Amino acid sequence: MKLFVYGTLLDPDVRRIVMQSDVPAENVEEASIHGFRRVYVPGRNWPMLLAHHGSGRVDGVLLHGLDVRAVNRLIVFEGDEYQLVPMAVTDSEGYVVR
Repeated sequence: MKLFVYGTLLDPDVRRIVMQSDVPAENVEEASIHGFRRVYVPGRNWPMLLAHHGSGRVDGVLLHGLDVRAVNRLIVFEGDEYQLVPMAVTDSEGYVVR
């Protein structure tokens, strides 16, 4: 499974603790999504995405090869407000990945 991350999970140490395993460097790729902004919510320690059509862009990384167990750990870490949503992500070579 592929997963785009843009906040606290950008930190490899946080990912390792949350998933209880490393994501190999070859499975981590710079990426971005368009049409959104990264915003910080008062009272929270993490960002969220807010639709921003036109010039909105959020940089992050695309994690490749995640297994179900790792994804489930990420979902638990993110909490009740977190939702996995299919999105078009632009990879490091400029290709759109869905």
